[in-house]
Amino acid sequence: MALDSLNITNEPHNIFDHIRSSSKGIIDCVKNDFSNFLPVNKEVDVRFIHYRPFIGEHFGFYHSGNITDKSVLDSFDRKIQRFYDHCNSDKHIIFLRSCIIPAYEEELDDMKQLSLELLQKYPNLNFRIVFIIPDQDITAYYTNVDDKIFIFTVNDKSYDNNMVGSEYKTIFDFISKNNLFEQIPVSNVGQSKIVRPTSRLCLVDNIPTVNYYEKYLRAPEQT
Repeated sequence: MALDSLNITNEPHNIFDHIRSSSKGIIDCVKNDFSNFLPVNKEVDVRFIHYRPFIGEHFGFYHSGNITDKSVLDSFDRKIQRFYDHCNSDKHIIFLRSCIIPAYEEELDDMKQLSLELLQKYPNLNFRIVFIIPDQDITAYYTNVDDKIFIFTVNDKSYDNNMVGSEYKTIFDFISKNNLFEQIPVSNVGQSKIVRPTSRLCLVDNIPTVNYYEKYLRAPEQT
């Protein structure tokens, strides 16, 4: 949504755009060629007020239409092929992941695993992972895990979907002005502190957006 609102992209959407996903689900798709991408139960989830989504263990489909329709399935096939084409290209590829659970350390560990899976599956792929932690005091580059994974914070506490573009603009500007493929930026650790984000991003109508997220609502959030 942020990329679209800032007119940064002018190419067809990719397979993980406009769906809710767990990080472990993305790893599984890379590792197993999307064999577990679609929900086993392809029925509309009627719990939601404003949506009629299809919910699986690791993916929630809110803007894709009826996932039993051939036209929708064909669209998925095209997007999956687009993903393969990117991973097999000689382009510099940046994967953007916005953490959506309070335990951001767990998702960050998953990004390390995702990096390993990408390296194993696509050894010639030149990629970076930009891991974004929401609900922070400032929007800024924080630090890197290694030469593949870079951590950013984003201040999106307005809770206003109309602000999504401007909230992420600082990050996109940073990426465009700093060559993450040639040098590692100076870390801002010590200048800012990561606070534990809320779980609001894994909720729609106060309901978990994928079945995997239900476990994060069983215990009170830590601060």
